[in-house]
Amino acid sequence: MLICFYADIIDMPDALFRKTKAVAALRGSSMKDLIIRAVEKEVTAT
Repeated sequence: MLICFYADIIDMPDALFRKTKAVAALRGSSMKDLIIRAVEKEVTAT
């Protein structure tokens, strides 16, 4: 599954895409917001 943010494309396995989308929906969030929060968390941890 390809995801496009602005001009960037992320090639994400279909199963991970579906799980990410489901988790975002359960949290009342968008998939984009969930991914942004996850990346921010990862890069600030280093």
